Amino acid sequence: EAVKDHYYTTVREASVVKSTSLTCGNNAGKKKSAASPSDKVAKHAAHNSASDNTTKKQQILYQLSDGQLCFISGFNMKCLNHTHSHISNAAAISGHKNDKHNDDDSIDLQESSPSNVAPAVASSLPPSTSSTLPVTISKVHVLDTTSITLTPDIYRSSYKYLHHLPMYTTVLFLEVDLHRYISPETKVAFKAEIEKHKRLRTQEKKKEKKMDLKIQEKEELERLQRFDRMSRIDPNDNFFHGDGARATVNDNPNVSFLSEDFGPAVAATSGTAAVNNALQPSSTTAAKVLFQQQNKKKTISYKATASGGYWPGLGEGAAGTS
Repeated sequence: EAVKDHYYTTVREASVVKSTSLTCGNNAGKKKSAASPSDKVAKHAAHNSASDNTTKKQQILYQLSDGQLCFISGFNMKCLNHTHSHISNAAAISGHKNDKHNDDDSIDLQESSPSNVAPAVASSLPPSTSSTLPVTISKVHVLDTTSITLTPDIYRSSYKYLHHLPMYTTVLFLEVDLHRYISPETKVAFKAEIEKHKRLRTQEKKKEKKMDLKIQEKEELERLQRFDRMSRIDPNDNFFHGDGARATVNDNPNVSFLSEDFGPAVAATSGTAAVNNALQPSSTTAAKVLFQQQNKKKTISYKATASGGYWPGLGEGAAGTS
């Protein structure tokens, strides 16, 4: 993500740059305290004049000049080392250094889809090779980005030259197009690896396109399903209108109701008139109830009052029913 903010990406070997935005260029695989640019340049000069055992631990890193934790990948470093090792050997024979690259070479920066290509460890360089490496690599085309979190396992394995960074720091390795910075011999030597990286990037790009297509198809299917559910709802259903639905139906001249719609017709004698006749004064109602009780046929009598309210005997009960 850090690369997206830079249309032109510049990586720099900080050990020979006197700037506050310089990178940590020389590492011996140990944590180091922060130092000023002048101190780092002095340490670089002293490091080159040290014994061979000391120079074998030297690591050359390229980092974004603005200080972001974005480094050139190990594969790019292998190509640069191969090119400039041949240049240093030729310079030793001829007596002068043959640097074919300058700071004016540039191409537009673009960002491609990331792949799973893991950067290799930058190899140790002899002083002659490190001195011929370009100080600045500017305006390069970014082919691939790989994000790495510095966990304890990574600290102990492949990235010991990043021990100057805090643990669990996330760094970004950039694989850039160095065809303007490497020799034809290097291109031939690493042709198989270059083609492999290119093939992996192409496969990853196709994979991402397929994933994007699946996501779009899933979203379209969900949208159609929501539309289908909405189309099944009747907007004229009474559930959505409440009391207003009855007023709308009554006001519609095309809707009419018949008595048969509500069941069979009810006679007047058993309808409202009967109800009204039943609602009479209490004295008349009591007389009718008394008359009905007097005319009611007696079927069983226990003659409970004959014993003063106690249960009658068996013989009395039998005599009352005869």
